[in-house]
Amino acid sequence: MNHKTLEELVSWAKSEVEATAGNRPVATGPKDPASRDSALARLLGLIYPDLMGYLVKMTGDFHLSEDLCQETMVRIIKKLPEYKSEGRKPGAFRSWAMKIAVNLYRDYRRRLFTGMLKYSSGATIRPDLNRTNQLSAETLAIQNLGFADLVKVLSCLPPEQREVFILKTYYGYSYREIAEITGCPEGTAKSRLHKAVETLRKELERRDMV
Repeated sequence: MNHKTLEELVSWAKSEVEATAGNRPVATGPKDPASRDSALARLLGLIYPDLMGYLVKMTGDFHLSEDLCQETMVRIIKKLPEYKSEGRKPGAFRSWAMKIAVNLYRDYRRRLFTGMLKYSSGATIRPDLNRTNQLSAETLAIQNLGFADLVKVLSCLPPEQREVFILKTYYGYSYREIAEITGCPEGTAKSRLHKAVETLRKELERRDMV
């Protein structure tokens, strides 16, 4: 789906939410001829993989990530009437939704005082190399890790560095977009990524993975 079509879908989904909140008839938005889903359902379905992918890499726990992703969806629906597409560049909605996921995970992390994150083996999560040009030895090595090893390697990073590394490497966000999503200056995002890559390089070397 191109950016223009996505923004049109956002507009229709927003209208659906506002109509439901105001007990007004819901206008009929554009639908896939093969689908009977509402614009809101289609929109959430489109962004779910990105949000779930981010959360599972941050937490290392599929079940926890599913819970957090569902809560993220609820927040997106509640905040959708506040979303303004005017003045934003194409595709800005994805960054806006990702920011909600980032902030929700931070809220969760602040509530988490003790305990280790569980992780499941057997699955493989790979960087989306079509959306990033960062093909360093570290990135290529991480690309080939199974889920259990991926969680172990990423867990060596402080959360602030881990989120920047994931947003840059797996989703191809620019430093400006990362700064907007995480609420830190661009320079800080660059610094965190540099430190993350250096830490990962040492960790991968220690594990004889590069």
